Amino acid sequence: MTSVQLGKNGVYSLNIPSRLAKSMKILKGEECTIRKGKKENEIIVTIERD
Repeated sequence: MTSVQLGKNGVYSLNIPSRLAKSMKILKGEECTIRKGKKENEIIVTIERD
């Protein structure tokens, strides 16, 4: 199950299933932008790569 946590220093921690991370080729510690979506319970995660 996916979860998002906000630390005291303002850093988000996004926990997603390992199978999803592998299929999307997401590495541990990768930088991303998290923002609120249009719906009440929606978040949008943007991963920017070089």
